[in-house]
Amino acid sequence: MRITRRKTWPQLREAVSDDLRRALPGDAFAVSGPDADACVTWADGPSFSTVAAAVGNPPGWTLAFWPEFLPPPEPPQGHAATLLRLRRSFSDAALAVAVVRFAASNVRPFDAANPAHHAPMTAILDVDDPARCDYPLVARVAALLLDAAGPATASGEGNPADRLARALEAAGYETLWNEAWAEVDL
Repeated sequence: MRITRRKTWPQLREAVSDDLRRALPGDAFAVSGPDADACVTWADGPSFSTVAAAVGNPPGWTLAFWPEFLPPPEPPQGHAATLLRLRRSFSDAALAVAVVRFAASNVRPFDAANPAHHAPMTAILDVDDPARCDYPLVARVAALLLDAAGPATASGEGNPADRLARALEAAGYETLWNEAWAEVDL
């Protein structure tokens, strides 16, 4: 067994940047500065799992996935400096697909204030190119949801996933599914 010392964030950040550029050259990532908490951010694009595979398992560090619309993950007790957050933001199109998929697999609509919803939603969003959906009915319901929700306002309406979940509830989940069934050729 080879014993290695845990690198500090300033030492590790350049290696993380290089690994991401090499493994995912077409994607834009932002790596936090050497004096900030360790964090990699990006929008849509590759999944958490894909990014984690590119970064690897830096010795002494814990990778934590973080959809931007959820509270940040807490570091393990006493290990604040060893948490590397992978923070991903999502377009409305990606969130619409996720909210529809969440509604299809849960009794209650998504609610960011409910901690029990965080892990299932994070798992749903752990896909490459989350706005693209290979299920025609889900894709159509998501498009109908975006139409029903209307554009997000610049003033900020709070959590974007909650906004879409409320719009799905207001439009009627079953109503949108019925409309999608009538329109989609399977």
